[in-house]
Amino acid sequence: MPAKSGRFYSAVQEYKNVYIPIIKLLIALSLLYYLAEYISMKNIASAFYTADYFIVAAVLVLSIPNIYLQYKKWEIISSSLLDISSKSKILMS
Repeated sequence: MPAKSGRFYSAVQEYKNVYIPIIKLLIALSLLYYLAEYISMKNIASAFYTADYFIVAAVLVLSIPNIYLQYKKWEIISSSLLDISSKSKILMS
């Protein structure tokens, strides 16, 4: 792996630390605007009232092991390919 020094690496780090969160925020705000502008609250309320609660409960229950398995999979990939063993770094990635 190449050394992590020099102007190029610092420019990439600055880009990642400053511009990526701004881009993520702009995308999130754009999606919220779209939802507020083009989907009526009546349709959202109707979807909640007509939902099958058994399926909603099953989705909520199954999402917990799904997230855990995704974390474990990423932990294995990170440790074997990227040589990262810090659990906090893996969790935040």
